Formats: sequence, structure tokens, C-alpha cells
Amino acid sequence: MDKARRVVIAGTILRNEGSMCSTEIAVMNDKRFRNSIRKTLIRVALLVTMLGFAGSLSAEAKREITRPDEGKARETWAKTMHHTRAPKAGCFHASYPSTKWQEVPCAPPNGYRSARPRSRKLNHAEVGGTGSATPPFNNDIVAQASSGHFFNNVVGSFPVVNGVATVQSVGVTAFGGGGILGSNEYTLQINTNMAHTAACGSYSYCTAWQQYVMSTNTPVSLTSTSLTNKTEVFIEYWLLNYGVDNGSNICPSGFVDFGLDFMGPGDDCVQNSPATVIDWNPPTNTGQLPITNLADLSLSGSATPGGIDAATVTYNGQAYTATVADSYTHIADVWNQAEFNVVGNAGGSEAVFNNGSSLIAKVAVSDGSSSAPTCAFNSGTTGESNNLNFVPSTSSPVCCAYGGADPFIEFMEVYDTSHTHTASCGGSSITGEPHITTVNDVYYNFQAAGEFIALLDADGTEIQTRQTPLPSVAPGDYDPSHMNDDGLISCLAMNTAVAARVGTHRVTYEPNFSAPYGKGPFDLRIDGKVTTLGAAGVNLGNGAQVKNSSAGGGIEVDFPDGKIMTAIPSGSLDSMQLLNVQFENTGLLSDGHGATERGIAGAVPKGSWLPAMPTGASLGAMPATLHERYVALYNKFGNAWRVTSRNTLFDYAPGTSTATFTNTNWPVENATTCTIPNQTVVKPVSAAVAEEACKSVSDARLHAGCLFDVQVTGVTGFAETYQASERAHKILSVKPINLKLLVSEVKQAGQ
Repeated sequence: MDKARRVVIAGTILRNEGSMCSTEIAVMNDKRFRNSIRKTLIRVALLVTMLGFAGSLSAEAKREITRPDEGKARETWAKTMHHTRAPKAGCFHASYPSTKWQEVPCAPPNGYRSARPRSRKLNHAEVGGTGSATPPFNNDIVAQASSGHFFNNVVGSFPVVNGVATVQSVGVTAFGGGGILGSNEYTLQINTNMAHTAACGSYSYCTAWQQYVMSTNTPVSLTSTSLTNKTEVFIEYWLLNYGVDNGSNICPSGFVDFGLDFMGPGDDCVQNSPATVIDWNPPTNTGQLPITNLADLSLSGSATPGGIDAATVTYNGQAYTATVADSYTHIADVWNQAEFNVVGNAGGSEAVFNNGSSLIAKVAVSDGSSSAPTCAFNSGTTGESNNLNFVPSTSSPVCCAYGGADPFIEFMEVYDTSHTHTASCGGSSITGEPHITTVNDVYYNFQAAGEFIALLDADGTEIQTRQTPLPSVAPGDYDPSHMNDDGLISCLAMNTAVAARVGTHRVTYEPNFSAPYGKGPFDLRIDGKVTTLGAAGVNLGNGAQVKNSSAGGGIEVDFPDGKIMTAIPSGSLDSMQLLNVQFENTGLLSDGHGATERGIAGAVPKGSWLPAMPTGASLGAMPATLHERYVALYNKFGNAWRVTSRNTLFDYAPGTSTATFTNTNWPVENATTCTIPNQTVVKPVSAAVAEEACKSVSDARLHAGCLFDVQVTGVTGFAETYQASERAHKILSVKPINLKLLVSEVKQAGQ
């Protein structure tokens, strides 16, 4: 055997036709094993069901490996394969672009054994176990299904992988140093919650548990120390605490008796499905699939009541699936929590990544609804772990949860001793006389006039905004809260319309065409047709819809991928109506990677003062002189993101076009007046008056924008628009829950 690669599955007793074995091998009698287990291991706590949270964050990475770009068609194909059921039980393979499963020979059930979760103490805060003697025993993040729903499919992937060069599985003392240890040994796991099912029969204390596994190496069989030296996908399924222990094999047919349960009185019954070998290294397919290919790997688990359950891997345009009958566990009836991660290879081992590694994990779920799953933290059921830490910390992680046609959660985990990492769930806004907060939380003012691409995503999602010149007494540096400090003295503009591509539909929210521009009510158009919203809104398909804003006034647009846009008008200004536009759920972002939104509200690259150009190029740090800042902001950046007649999403009154609203000279550099012929000039008020009007707006960014708008225009009614915008933001945000409040319930559940 390779000395650098060891199989250590310590303390394992198998009651199967009278045989008893362990690997790296210690044969012990049944009594000694039970006593050892009772002294050194504790029963895993029942999985905590709780609400999660979303937060606001940014991050820094030393090196970046971008996700392999195999094109939209290949990504769509992989997604399709994760949701395409095999025609029958067995092992199957498919190659891009075919979506038809082809049956292949199965590898026999291997000897892989995950460790049941239990507490242990390491010298750092790793993902997986807490090292605590009391609940919670795991600190992973899991997706919780919406109330009353159960998962039928879960897909785990790593859309962003930075700096990952090596990984190795190492033994953990609390598990007897067990596992398949060595370089490039790891598993991808999707784990269910543990719950009582019909498979437990009359034993009310019994729970079913299922693991969907991709392992880079497994023992050939339960009784062999030889390794397959192949990467396989399979399902490991359990009935925990089944029956009443009597020293013999008491498990149902199709299971192996793993010995007395930690808490008793029953035994833990386990079995692996036949495995499908992943053809990553033809023709021999030997060796471990390199961890450097992690960004191209995705694992899914499916469960079908009365049907078959499947574990599926997609990699490099290939798909592989292995199945087992759901009747062994009936997990489909109770699966409401899903854990996905990359961890050690079996036996409670730990996957140790190189310093500088960072990952964004995505867990996409299907439970029959378009509701966002909940992020549940300090949770999970795996016994394996890794040396990564959640961002901003393992004790206080941040997780972003999104609904839509494909609900999912995202979180970030890192092992990087050289950098402090933060991240963000990607909310942004364009409010008032445009105060822009980008998707990675950078604030700046942008007074250009015309139509601009606000957000543009690789999946085709696009949002455009229209900015109209605002006549005022004189130019100024209106930044009462000093949140921008670019020092530019300029005239002002304001948001007056928004347009969006929502799936296959085009949605616009613009001033009525019959009244002088901006003075009439706003009209909603869907695909060019004026639409009046009822209480139920308008369903655009695939989880997309348009409805009245829950904050009061304006509209809410829900996109198929979970993004949410709110547009709230203010009718207080005599000359024209202002529109506040906010974007939520744009995806987890960290410095240099994450969600792909671009545009004037897109991500600001590290070291830049503005979002990236359409080419992806950075504008760099803020220039030293005011003239250079003006040229960079308006001539270079602003003009680059202007809407054209070829790509506009707006609707236009007869005789108008995007050119009607384009004014490349606004704001004039070093202007002395900001008046516009035949338009009423707004009259400013004191800072004290503005502060009094805006005192109920608590969010720092919105409060600053409110002060700006009220002070410049003298219209105190703008404060009501900002209050509505703040309500919309709060409604669409999920607050954290302190797990300590639930510990007593966990203890009671585990008794």
C-alpha cells in the first residue's frame, strides 16, 4: 500500500453473517467495542431547525482562479442533468449535449463509511464540528426548506474558487484518526436531516439519514483494506438507532449492522448503493480527481417518494448518476434540510486546504415553491470537516438566501491567514438625485443625464435607468453626510424611469406619455402594453412576477433568478416625479469575484473608485484633480454605460427615443447656473430643515440621500419616498437568529 495514503476506519464493527472487521486493522470483540463507544463518543444531536440570516459584507483574495467558462449552453445542460431522473435504478452516464442517460456497469458497493457527527476538539474553528460537549455539534450552514415543503432535489456547487492548490485528508483524534488519508483525498457531500420515517417501523426513536457522496477514493469493500483508487459517486443511507440491540445483526434486509447506536437502545444500520465511476482520467480512470478542478464539479441529490433516489455529479461536460430505492429510508417524506460542502474522505477526517484558499458555495434547492430557503447555521449532519472558516467568521457566518425559479443559498469559506475577509449579499440602489450604492456597497453620486445600464448580468438579466436634468439655483457639492467626497461642483439630475429584462419579458415603469414629461402618474408596461396591477400582481413565469410594492407605493419586480427590484416614485416635486430604485438578492459578492453584475451600480473592482467599464477594465483610484475626476466619471465611465437605440429596453412616446433623453453635456463642468428654460427652479433649504424632514430614515445611506435631496430641492416630501425605500429594504432582508436561544430545545430533542 502507498505509505502516503492510508485507510483508517478505526473502531468499526460489522455484524454481517457473523463477520467482524476493521481497517488498519484492529479486531475487537463486541463488548469491548460497545464500552469504548460509550466512553469516547456521544450521540449526534437532532438537526436544529431555525431561521437563518443574510448580511452585508466585502472580501479580499490573494489569488484568483476563475470558474471555467464553458458557455451558457453547457451550464444549462449541467443544470438539466441534475434535474433529469434516470429511467430506472442503476448507474448511468451522459455526455454533453445529450440529455439522455445511458446505462453503464455499476461498481459494487464500496467500503466507504462516513463518521456519524459527534463532538471533538481541534485547535482551530473548522467547518463541520464545533469541538463542543454540548449542542450544537456541527457548525456547517444548511438550507432549510420553506414551511410545509420537502426537498426533492438539491444541487451543490462552488461557482467561485480562489487560490485552491492542494488538499489532503488528515485524521481527527475523536474519530480514532479514521478516514482515507493522504494528498488529494476529499469528498463532496450533500447530507439530509435525520428524522423518523416509515422505514423505522415501530421504533419511534429511530431516524433515517441519507448522504449523497462523491469520493476521490474508497475501500474496495467492507472487508478489504485495498483502495479502488477511483473517484466514484454513490449514496450512503442509514437507519440510526434501529430496533433493540441483542448482539447480532438486527438490521432490515439490505443493510449492514454498524453496531450499537451511541445513545441506544438500537443499532445503526447502513449500506452504500452501487457506485458510478467518474470518467475523469480515461482510459484507466485511476487516481483522485484533482481539487484544482473543484470549480467545475457539481453534486446533486434527489429523493422521490415511492421511487428512486439519485446522486449525480457533473464535470467537464460529463454527467454520472447512481441510484437507490427511496423505500430503504423514505427520506423523501422528511427531507427539509440540506447540507453541502467539501470535507474529508470518510471516517471523520478533515480536508486541509492550502493557505490562501477561498470558496463560495451555492446550494440550489427544489421543494415545489419559489420561496427562498432559510440559512440555518451551527447545523449539519456530516461527521467529516475541513479547515476552512466561514466569512466573516465561523462563529458568526453570513449566508445569502434567494427565491425565484431556482431558490438557493450562498456562503463563503476561507483559509487565509494573510487577509481578513468580508463579503456582501449584493444589494444596491439608485436613489434621488442619483446616489448610487453599488452591489458591493460602494457609494457615489452620478449626475449625468440620459439612459444608462444600471445592472447587467451574464444570464441576460438587465436593468436600465433614466436620469433627467433637475433645474436648480446653482451648482454645488451637495454631500451633507460626506459619503462621497469627490469634491465635484455640479448641477443635478434625478431618476425618472426604469426598464428591465425579466426572463423573456420587458418591463418598464415610466411617467405617463399624455402629460408633460414627469408630471403625470407612472405607467407600468409589460412587453410594451400598459398594465394595471391587481392584488395578485402579474405572473411572468419561471418564478418571475410584477406586483405592487409591499412597502407602499410603486412596484416590485421579482426576477427568475431571485433578484428583486423595487421602484418607488415621489409625487411631491412640482416639476417632475423622482423615482427611487433598489435592487436586492443580486448574489453573494466578495472582492474580485462573486456575482457578475456590471453597470453603473455594478461591482467596484479592488483599487477602483467606480464600477468597472463594460470591458471589465478598472478605472483605478480617484484622480488627483477635479478636472480628471469629471472626465473619468462623466466622459469616460458615464458615456460607456449609456443606452443606445440598439439595446434600449424603454418604451417611448411617439416622436421620442433614447436620443430625446440623452444630454452628454449635463452636468456642465464648472457650471455657473443650473437653470433650464421653461422649467421651475427648485429652491434649497437649510441643513437643519432637511435633517428634521429625514429624521425617521435610519439607514445611513438612505438618510444621506434624503438629506441631499431635501436640502437641494426644498421638497420635504422626499423623506416619505426614502422611508418607503427603507421599508422595502427591511422587508426583503432576513435577520439573524441567535442559536443559543434554541440550545435547550436541542437538548430536549436529543433526550
